[in-house]
Amino acid sequence: VTNILKITSGSTPEVADYVDDVYNLIIEAGTHKAPSIKVAEAAKVIENTQRDVNIALINELALIFNKLNIDTEDVLKAAGTKWNFLPYRPGLVGGHCIGVDPYYLTHKAQSIGLHPEIIL
Repeated sequence: VTNILKITSGSTPEVADYVDDVYNLIIEAGTHKAPSIKVAEAAKVIENTQRDVNIALINELALIFNKLNIDTEDVLKAAGTKWNFLPYRPGLVGGHCIGVDPYYLTHKAQSIGLHPEIIL
């Protein structure tokens, strides 16, 4: 936990500074002070949604490759030779917020008249 950069924010600039100072006492990797709580929360929702979508994509690809008698691990190893390949593996989504954040984001989008097609 202390080796992962943390996003901080606060309800006022003073609170944001205080929270950031407290986190910097224990987080060795440092912090990124977001300009608002909304930005900090949106960043976390994006992180979790991106992870969820990428794991779902790899799981779906693994099903396709399995039906085509292609070894998914061999495909991932070959794809991993590219600098921009994200090394996700088939499996379950872990953590209490990763699986629900895409639904929060979708709900918020729908409340403003948007209907995301990739997130879920």
